[in-house]
Amino acid sequence: KTIDIFRAYNFSANMQLDLSGNLEDLIKQNLKKVDLYRDNKKANIFFINILMNKNCSENVLRNMNETGVLGRFIPDFGKVVAQVQHDMYHTYTVDEHTINAIGILRKIDNGEYEDKFSLASNIIKNIVSKKVLYVSLFLHDIAKGRGGDHSVLGGEVAKNLCPRFGMNNDDTEIVSWCVLNHLYLSETAFRYDLNDKKIIEKSMKKINTIEKLNLLFVLTVCDIKAVGPGVWTDWKGSLLIELYNKIKLI
Repeated sequence: KTIDIFRAYNFSANMQLDLSGNLEDLIKQNLKKVDLYRDNKKANIFFINILMNKNCSENVLRNMNETGVLGRFIPDFGKVVAQVQHDMYHTYTVDEHTINAIGILRKIDNGEYEDKFSLASNIIKNIVSKKVLYVSLFLHDIAKGRGGDHSVLGGEVAKNLCPRFGMNNDDTEIVSWCVLNHLYLSETAFRYDLNDKKIIEKSMKKINTIEKLNLLFVLTVCDIKAVGPGVWTDWKGSLLIELYNKIKLI
């Protein structure tokens, strides 16, 4: 059964075991059948379990990507596979950047980055829905390369995909909002005077809940860290923390 492909990957994540070469070959031979399982409830539950797995989510996602399963199961993701990002900062293709970001989020969630990202490590403990966080990060760049604002287009993709992932209307709206605004904190922190009260007030009105602020902060840290070696700096970190604290206190 094709559902066994998802069951095998879920088992791989839970047990921290690699798939055998023979099993990978068998999966590749049956790739077209994955199309029929996009709306299958159990398949989507397995995918979310893999995405949020605390052992080795990024390793399993990378294998699913390499075998072609991820792109067949989520065609929007298939569009960014091997897509080069044409700027001086991004070292990785869009798909690899996304998978790296999920790996960083997993480590923050596990407490492995408490020294490097202490605020994010504390914030994540208070986030109401980890599922919203993981799905938002997975989808944040899903609309890159489509000839428009990838944040706006990605927000629309999120509205279509989240119900498939078993998310209710409220969580779907928050994921879509996070994808739409995933660059907001970094653009504000790095471009504007954070001593300008109008900037802080504008940010507070835009974000408007502590949950959204927390989600956006952790997502931003993961996104920047996953861009490439040396892109994250203490200077960037200090500006993001300053902005976070000022928005929270207002």
